[in-house]
Amino acid sequence: MTVITFFAILILLLIFQFYIKSFLSKKFQLTGVRAGKGRFVNNCHQLIDFGLSAIFIILFLLFTMTDIVKAGMFEIASPYIIFPVIFIIMELVRAWFQWKETDEPKRAYITLMNVSILVVLIIFYYLYIIFYI
Repeated sequence: MTVITFFAILILLLIFQFYIKSFLSKKFQLTGVRAGKGRFVNNCHQLIDFGLSAIFIILFLLFTMTDIVKAGMFEIASPYIIFPVIFIIMELVRAWFQWKETDEPKRAYITLMNVSILVVLIIFYYLYIIFYI
């Protein structure tokens, strides 16, 4: 698999995600959410998302500093694993709050679909790294 093939798969998955998202929105008769609105379901979700974002930033800075000083203390916990996992956790928290706390709980299906596409992209990325680099 070449780099072009990898990016072709990436683009196809993103197009597939767009069509599935529009199909599910029409099927479940979900109203559109304006940009800037709907990032957080409620204050508890905002607090949890802020905490996960703070963990993400702290780990990013920690990995950046350890890479600069060449300390190999994080060989097992690679940033290429930790950062996507934190992002997936943030999206799963959003899906849970959409399911439990909103008047449109089926919007959680779209968020879970986005997470599943992200997981597939991560798997393709690691397969590409393992077998072709």
